[in-house]
Amino acid sequence: MTTTLKIAQLREHSCLLPDGSLGMTSRPITGRLCVGQHVLNALFTPRGSLSWARDRGLDVRQLEHADLSALEIRRWETAIAAEARRVDYVRTAAARLTLDEERGWLLEVPLVLTDGSTFALQVAISEAVAAFTGA
Repeated sequence: MTTTLKIAQLREHSCLLPDGSLGMTSRPITGRLCVGQHVLNALFTPRGSLSWARDRGLDVRQLEHADLSALEIRRWETAIAAEARRVDYVRTAAARLTLDEERGWLLEVPLVLTDGSTFALQVAISEAVAAFTGA
């Protein structure tokens, strides 16, 4: 019999270094941060590279120097939201891409989790920096 953990019971180590870049740390995280990190992993990993889910992954780093039309932006937003919704404990997800003159593409992914709580993932793609903000 498989028991599903509640979001509050989730525990793992952060993949965000002190400067905000991606990498392994020994800093423990819990709850909603774990779900946010799973979404981050799915969005920054090429499809087929996640050992536990070979059919998942969408490497948004491809956007770093991209010149996108309005239609291409909508397609990316749709793909990003769909990938985020595939992550365990995510009930709904949306995505918004905006171009900032100084920082490049900015991605916002507001999430509603299965326990009704919310989580906002914000990523500056050109800097390969992620910032978590819980709402």
